[in-house]
Amino acid sequence: MPNWPILTAICIDCRTAFRDGERCDWLTHQIADLGSPEDVSHLMEVVWGPNVDRQDYSAWQVLGAFLMLPFLLVPQLGAPLIIAFSEKSGATLATKSVSKRKHRRPEGACEGPARLYYKAPIVGRVVANSTRRSPIMQTDCVAYGVTVIGAPAKERPVLLRDDYTLPFSIECHDGRIVDIDGGRADVMTPGERTSKRDAHDYIAKLRPPSLPVGEPSPFEAACVFEASVRPGDTIALFNDVVVEANTHALSTPYRQAAATREMAKGTPCIEVRD
Repeated sequence: MPNWPILTAICIDCRTAFRDGERCDWLTHQIADLGSPEDVSHLMEVVWGPNVDRQDYSAWQVLGAFLMLPFLLVPQLGAPLIIAFSEKSGATLATKSVSKRKHRRPEGACEGPARLYYKAPIVGRVVANSTRRSPIMQTDCVAYGVTVIGAPAKERPVLLRDDYTLPFSIECHDGRIVDIDGGRADVMTPGERTSKRDAHDYIAKLRPPSLPVGEPSPFEAACVFEASVRPGDTIALFNDVVVEANTHALSTPYRQAAATREMAKGTPCIEVRD
């Protein structure tokens, strides 16, 4: 079974994932090319903050300070012991400076998806000729939505939104057929929390190759959620619909109008209603 297209870029502001040639619906947002060391460096500063110098204490310094703590409470005993410990071992309280990232927990998206086409939904049943297995839970589906959460307690927890769809159709309750083209999607359905074991390979593949060893990933996940859209599901489509020539139709007889089809306009915004 073929794989999903490889993720090549991410929006720094809303953390939407992109493949080759895709752009953010928020026209003012910054895009980071995951193959560019400069872009990855900028993404890392947004997620983890810049490198800053911090004081690093050795294990001996920590142990010495802990053992001397009771004597520090008695000044008459504490001062001679501190002097003797420092002179005998040379273990002063001096520390070495090390460079580490400013944030101890990752900063996520500052905005959500644009959802420029949000409107009263069109509801119908998913009809598809082919499926693929979702990237984490291996569910046969026509579309999936993965959300990577870095620090659930933070105000900005979302590190990645990776939603993608194959071409499929929606068979509406009134008999209409609305087509969805393959590509980036906005799957609004709340996902199911995946196990760390299941999500491990997916997260590992996201790590940019230009990151030095020892650096945290901009997708350092505390938890990962995955939603899927399957054939037969009842879904809601929140896009405008346009009528266009059906380039996939068989050739039509002479002087007969070309076949048309109804298409979702823009990034398909879908929600499973089952």
